[in-house]
Formats: sequence, structure tokens, C-alpha cells
Amino acid sequence: MKTLFFILFIIINFILIFKVNNLLKPKAAALSYAISLVIIPVLMVAGIYLLRLLDFHADQQFQDIYFAAMFSLVVMMLLNLVVISAEAMIRKLFHFQETENTVNAGRNPVRFALEHKSGIKVIYRTAFFVGSILMFYGIWLSKK
Repeated sequence: MKTLFFILFIIINFILIFKVNNLLKPKAAALSYAISLVIIPVLMVAGIYLLRLLDFHADQQFQDIYFAAMFSLVVMMLLNLVVISAEAMIRKLFHFQETENTVNAGRNPVRFALEHKSGIKVIYRTAFFVGSILMFYGIWLSKK
């Protein structure tokens, strides 16, 4: 069961990093992830109180999966905020190099970076995605 959740969160995070972040404007995406960071813990606490109100006695496995899912959602939102922040920083850096550093725009490594913007974007997104796999592995599959 935990392996299934591990794979599910990896797939969702892949879609968010490589697809959804491209579709949304950076400010809208950052705002939605920031709002999610507030809503997820509130929903977690509300779910706990609802279960207690219903006099539901959960076993240890249910509790572990519940907290791991909520923690995974928080990690996913934080990670995507970092990806959006990195993208904004890279965009500003490239803009500066194109407008204010035109003297060195033809020299390496500036020229190389300006010619391979999309490749650089894929590299840092891939690095964040691989890091997220490690985080989700720690949440879902590590020995406790």
C-alpha cells in the first residue's frame, strides 16, 4: 500500500513540475501553492477532529498513511514553490545578461547559457524532481 502511494505522489509531482508549472503564470502558480500550504494542515487537523467526533479508532497503519500523505502534500507544495522561485531567478538572470551585460553576451559561459535556456530549465527541474523522489522515498518506504 505504501509503495502505491509512493508511486502516486511521484507521478503527481512529475506532472506538477513538468506540466502544470508551464501552463500557469508564475504568480498564479506560486499563489496557489502558498494557499495550499495553509489549507493542507487545516484540512489535516479538521480530518483528525472529524474522525474523533465520529468516534473512529484508527489503527497504527491508517495513522501512518494519513500523516505520510499529508506530509507528502506539504513537501510537494514546498518543492513546487522552490521550482517556481528558481525559475523566476533564472529568468531575471537571463534578462540581466541580455540587457545589461551585452558586452559579454558573446563570450562563454554567458553565450552558452543564453543559447541553452530551455536545456538549463530542464536540468534544474530534473534535479528538483530527483530530489523529490528521495524525499518521498524517505516518507513512504523508509524503515521507522
